[in-house]
Amino acid sequence: MMDNEALVEAVTKIVLQRLAAPACASCGSAPAQCDLSGGRVVAPVCGSAAAQFDLSGRHVVAEADVRALDLRDGAVVRVDRRALVTALASDFVAGRGARIER
Repeated sequence: MMDNEALVEAVTKIVLQRLAAPACASCGSAPAQCDLSGGRVVAPVCGSAAAQFDLSGRHVVAEADVRALDLRDGAVVRVDRRALVTALASDFVAGRGARIER
């Protein structure tokens, strides 16, 4: 029997396979990145830019919002200037080697 986290990962992989991901700005390939938490993915340029996630439509960015993103070293999470980013969300982003940009 799968635990909840393994089940979420399995379902997420299936959903990502069926979604049309945005194409790379330079080569046209589809990156395997998608934000299922309601934000949108900004297509990176292959090999030259880190993944960028746009959560600018949110007034509050919580840990659950950033956990749903595929954060890796160098990733950027964009938020509104006036958005409230919880301490747990900020710590999670920093722990993944990513950063929050206002």
